[in-house]
Amino acid sequence: MAKTLQSSVALATAQDSFATLKRYVVDYVQGGDDPELLDIAGRAINRAIDRINAKTWIKLLARQTFTTTLNTAEYALNKDFKDPINLSLLNSGQYPAKRMPYVDYKSFEMEYPNAESPGYPTRYSIYYHTRTLVLSLDPAQPFVDAYPYMALLYHKRIPYLAKDSDRQETTPEFNGFIGWYARSDLAATRGERGLANDARGEAGSIWRDLRESDNTTDTDWSES
Repeated sequence: MAKTLQSSVALATAQDSFATLKRYVVDYVQGGDDPELLDIAGRAINRAIDRINAKTWIKLLARQTFTTTLNTAEYALNKDFKDPINLSLLNSGQYPAKRMPYVDYKSFEMEYPNAESPGYPTRYSIYYHTRTLVLSLDPAQPFVDAYPYMALLYHKRIPYLAKDSDRQETTPEFNGFIGWYARSDLAATRGERGLANDARGEAGSIWRDLRESDNTTDTDWSES
């Protein structure tokens, strides 16, 4: 459970801009509009996002639906894709008809060297380098007719913030951690050990609460 900041500034919500988030962090050390401190705060916010992205979270799940395309084995994934959970084959009413099993890409390349051949795909993999979902065969017409849609349930990655107008793409549960982690980082850079330790303690407490409330989930990559 996220904690309320003890300063006079309320923590930004997931809808606030990168510029607003940086100001909230800098205000912790009363840094005003110092451009150097705002730059450090921005990097600290992204380091906090790195910490979150190092783990998969039940709270950060998403679904992407694809239109199954004749003779097309590769499908582009959303920019926030991190790891797959399961791929459902959907009928014309977009209801799940069956699951397609996952194979890691190294094994996939060895087991299915003719992925561009038309047929009835039975496995899928993820090519992380290009963020692409790949089927074991190009879907032939009978497969497209039976399963005109596919839905991938996946773990999300929170994208970095870069431009001042960028928005934080996360759920409210993570806001407290990002804010306090970045504040600790900035205060330590300024040599404010007391403030850094206080913020680190708050960030650690929120992190533990997040871990406890987000039970580990197993993928079904090998179950279908």
